[in-house]
Amino acid sequence: MRKNQIAFDNWWSCLAPNEQAALDKVAARKLFNAGFRYGVDANKRKFVFMIGRRRITVTASSREAAKRRAEQAFKKRLAAAGKPLPAVGWTAHLASEEATAR
Repeated sequence: MRKNQIAFDNWWSCLAPNEQAALDKVAARKLFNAGFRYGVDANKRKFVFMIGRRRITVTASSREAAKRRAEQAFKKRLAAAGKPLPAVGWTAHLASEEATAR
């Protein structure tokens, strides 16, 4: 189970039964997860890299860490598609970077 699911379940169980009845659980989960991620990733920025024709979006605290994560994600995507890793010629180029707004 993921951290945000555990945190949501803990928060939901702390609510009074009348508060639970007044809330839609699906909508509450979506809002809670958005806020949870925002709090967890407060010091991270979103980076978008282009590797060949593929766009890889990652969050990280620095450009170097983001590039490493993008390359790992690229390798995972190729493995999941059953395609071999290109021998040469692929590099991660930064397409955009944005800070998380506070």
